[in-house]
Amino acid sequence: MTGVAAFRKSLNEASSNPKLVLTLYFSGLVLAFPVVFMARSITGTVFGSSMAVGALLPGFDYTVVHDVFTHHGEALRTIIHLCYPVVLLGMFVNLFLAGGTLSLLAHNQSFALGTFIGSCGAYFGRFLKLWLVLVAIGIVTFVVLSIPFGIVTSALSEYGESEQVMILGTAVAAAFIFSPMVLVLLVADYAKVFLVVYEAQSVWTALARGFSFLFSNFRTVLMLHILLLSVLALAIGAYLTLESMIGMTSSITILAVFLLQQMFMLVRLWSRVAFFAGEVILYSGRRPRPVIFYGWDDSPRADIV
Repeated sequence: MTGVAAFRKSLNEASSNPKLVLTLYFSGLVLAFPVVFMARSITGTVFGSSMAVGALLPGFDYTVVHDVFTHHGEALRTIIHLCYPVVLLGMFVNLFLAGGTLSLLAHNQSFALGTFIGSCGAYFGRFLKLWLVLVAIGIVTFVVLSIPFGIVTSALSEYGESEQVMILGTAVAAAFIFSPMVLVLLVADYAKVFLVVYEAQSVWTALARGFSFLFSNFRTVLMLHILLLSVLALAIGAYLTLESMIGMTSSITILAVFLLQQMFMLVRLWSRVAFFAGEVILYSGRRPRPVIFYGWDDSPRADIV
C-alpha cells in the first residue's frame, strides 16, 4: 500500500459516508452555540452600540484595544475564563466522536446513529487515557526542548547582527520545538487506529505500535498526510478567495458568505474523515500479517483418505 493509493481510497471512503460527515457537522453546531452566545455577549457587553468593532476589523488599532481592556477588562476576563471549559468540552467531544468514526471506517460498517454513538462510548475511555498520556509527553517534550530554544533566542538577541537573522533563527528554533510535537500527534493517530483495529485495551501497547508503525513507514505516512493537507489547503484557499470576492456589503452577500462558511465547514469535516480513512487504510494495508504454514499437521489423516 503506497501513500498515493491510500490517499485515493481515503477520498473515496470519505465521499461514500455523507451521513457520517453530516453527523459530525451537526455535533459541531450544537457545540458552537455556547461560543456564539459568548461572542454576542462580548459585542453587547463591551462594545454596545460603539463603533469600536468597525475600527478593529480593517486593521489592528492599539488605541481601541487598550481602551477596551482598560474600561471593560473585568467583563472580558470573565468571558475569556468561560472559554476554557468550552475548549475543553470541544476536545472531549472530538475524542468521543473519533472512536465512532474510526470504528465505522476500520470495520467497514454502514452508518447507523445508534451503532455510531455506541462505538463512540466504547472507545472514549481508552482514547481519554491516551490523550492524558500524550499531554504528559507533550509537556515534558516542550519543557526539554524549550531550554535550547531559550539559549538560541537569547544569543540571537544579544549577538544578532540584523533583525532578519534574529527572525530566521527564532523560526528555526521554533520548528525544532514543534516538529517533535507533530510526530507525537502522528503517533497518537496510529495508536488510536491500533486500539480500534485490534480492539486492544492497553494504551501503552498502542503507543508502542503507533511509534513503530510511524517510523517503519515514515515516508509513506508523510506522503499520505502531505497529500491530505494539500486538499485541505486548496479548500481553504478557495474559501478565502470566494469570501473576498463576495464581500459583506448587503444582507444578500452576508447570507451568501454564511452559506459559504457552512459549506467550508462540511468540506473541512469531510477532510477530517478522509484523514481518518487514510490512516486506517494505510495501517490495514501495511500492518504485519500472521504467517500461516501449511504442512503435514494440516493435511488430512491417511486413514481418513
